[in-house]
Amino acid sequence: MSDQKTHENESERIGRILREQKSMETDRSVFEQHWQEIAERILPRSAEFKGTRQKGGNVPRKR
Repeated sequence: MSDQKTHENESERIGRILREQKSMETDRSVFEQHWQEIAERILPRSAEFKGTRQKGGNVPRKR
């Protein structure tokens, strides 16, 4: 019985951790586009914030 209760507690904990991670990923996704645009403006040739460069992204023009 103790092993079953421990297993249930572990399952609940795993579920809680996964829900928290999903929530944090959702919160972060709001900012990722902004961070990518900032990276493209600061370092237009090497701006790969999320590992891939956006096609047709905003690249600053030389004045």
